[in-house]
Amino acid sequence: MPTEYSRSESDIKMRLKAAAKNDNFDSSLMAEAHAFGARLSIQKNYTDAAEIYKLLLEMQEKHLGSNHPDLANSLEYLALVVYENGDKIQAMTLNYRALALRQTVS
Repeated sequence: MPTEYSRSESDIKMRLKAAAKNDNFDSSLMAEAHAFGARLSIQKNYTDAAEIYKLLLEMQEKHLGSNHPDLANSLEYLALVVYENGDKIQAMTLNYRALALRQTVS
């Protein structure tokens, strides 16, 4: 029997994938996904957190545009979990992208 955690995780993943497929941007779903990714990070579940942040980033880029400030935050959170998973080069690349975005936006 799945735990509450796994139901919650699969629900958010399913809703994010459905939103991407149907081209439906829901800001409350994005906020919920971000909070869930943060919770997974705190629990040191970096692989699942990275998956959530990648889905979130994909949706944000598609609907907010590639220069929206929210992307910098998502890039930084993704960089953190990627770093914790041991991929320091990808983490650095993501952080540089976030920094460049912040410099462009400000």
